[in-house]
Amino acid sequence: MSSPAGGISPSPNAPIKIWGASGIFWFSMISYLFYGVIGVWLLVAGALEKNGTAPFVTGIFITAVFILLCALSYGNFVRPLVIARGVLKIPKTFGHREVLLASLSGVGLVYRLVPRTGWMLQIWDGEGKPIQIRRFSVTSRRSPRLASGVKRRIGGVRDWTIPLPMENTKVLGSTKSGHVATQLFESALAWQGTGGALVQSAKQKAAVYDPNSLSKTLAWWSPDGYMGRATGLPGPDPAKLADPSLCDVAAIPRYASLIGPSPAAWSLDPMPVIGQTPPHEVPQVSPEVQKARKRNLLLTFASFPFLIAFAIASALVLGHPGLLANDEVCAAVLGRAPVHASTACNAWRHHQLITFLWIGIPLAIGLIATIVFQIRATRELVRRSKSASIATGVAK
Repeated sequence: MSSPAGGISPSPNAPIKIWGASGIFWFSMISYLFYGVIGVWLLVAGALEKNGTAPFVTGIFITAVFILLCALSYGNFVRPLVIARGVLKIPKTFGHREVLLASLSGVGLVYRLVPRTGWMLQIWDGEGKPIQIRRFSVTSRRSPRLASGVKRRIGGVRDWTIPLPMENTKVLGSTKSGHVATQLFESALAWQGTGGALVQSAKQKAAVYDPNSLSKTLAWWSPDGYMGRATGLPGPDPAKLADPSLCDVAAIPRYASLIGPSPAAWSLDPMPVIGQTPPHEVPQVSPEVQKARKRNLLLTFASFPFLIAFAIASALVLGHPGLLANDEVCAAVLGRAPVHASTACNAWRHHQLITFLWIGIPLAIGLIATIVFQIRATRELVRRSKSASIATGVAK
């Protein structure tokens, strides 16, 4: 099949493997290796020590978690994306997910706040359902420095006209995630042509800001050279940055044979104008969702005191069990007694255990109860968020 757009070279039948992942995921892999080294070290130390049951069991637990994390990382981040015979194969922990290129209705990067803040590669299937490919994401540790006198929040309300990190058409296109998105876009376009859902629907350009959703989309970038804010948010104002050149949302059309942007792109205005949505008209969170979020946050912090108190009680009451086997320590604690030192130490350990049970059990019960209430609050938050989002969608 010949390419329907200039510059598109992949043959529909040529298998393509897309390796790699974003730098943030390789950093995670290094962290996993660090924990793996600790687990192996505890296993060896516990095996060589005479009374090394505690480090040995801890090493087994850490090693098991390390193996599980490596298995998840290998399935989702190490194995390549494969394009073969018109099918995109997205690896999972076990097996892979198949998506027909002929049915893709969108490919691009979206700026999300959850689960990871930053630009994330996302595709849309034939039914318009989004599929996140998290291994290819663009994250920034720092937000761009603001101009003198500009504040991110005014009276507790966020200034949406401040540009997002890396809100730049050219910069996003030059990233690893941008290259992968472009490759997927070109492969799907080679199968569909300009009359397919990829161009006519362009789901990547139909992002809508939903304040009630747990995962908010703020902006989008399309491989055809367009980008913009989600519907409901004002466009960025580069003048509010110390370096205005960091924000550039001007369109850079890539494919001359495309007659023009899709109908969705025209309705969203791919070159946003400053103030197209006044800040006071930005959709607000519903009162029910606000209340659910506050309750969930309160219960999240409520579990910390129980956890800290439990850790302190464990350290003070049961700490340093090896030192208690020393005759001098036993004598210092219990005084000189006409009993064997080992008997005195055993009595002291028994006293410690009883004290720990009286202190630890109420703390453990409080921690478990807090976690149970937090789970219920999280479920309630998810339910209210979905209900509010559906109601907003129906209203629109």
